[in-house]
Amino acid sequence: MKNIRIIQTTITPDIYVSTAGIWYDPSYFSPNGHFQYETWIFSKNNKQKNVQVIHGSCAWVDFYYLKKSIKIHRYISRNLKEVHLANILS
Repeated sequence: MKNIRIIQTTITPDIYVSTAGIWYDPSYFSPNGHFQYETWIFSKNNKQKNVQVIHGSCAWVDFYYLKKSIKIHRYISRNLKEVHLANILS
């Protein structure tokens, strides 16, 4: 199996949000392997650390987790954009 890039959003040139289904081989955590649905906030500067949010895990590509991951991704991205805009305007 391969990793699945679900969605990516640029907040600023230095900060972006990326959501993916990451495939973990059987040798890691489970005897059959599994997908873990994750959202990461990546930062190229030292002002903010990279942050990981895990939505869930299952043994296959699951539409429930895909929809949940997109919803959480959009929520995080929208809030980060609003905070960034508020910082610019203040």
